[in-house]
Amino acid sequence: MVILDGISLTDLKTMTDVAGNPEEERHTDFYYQPWAQEAVCRYFYQKIQQKRAELDSALGIRNQ
Repeated sequence: MVILDGISLTDLKTMTDVAGNPEEERHTDFYYQPWAQEAVCRYFYQKIQQKRAELDSALGIRNQ
């Protein structure tokens, strides 16, 4: 089971009503496709931006 920031992939699919192909997702080839690397990069970029905004807010820094 894949865990993303405390939420399992199964829970995420249930919450978003996204139906995938469970059999296809069991194989590693599924995650070595070009979209997977892009998805990981976007996920981490979004998380970094979120944490940066939280830090800026805590320190009272405004974006110019």
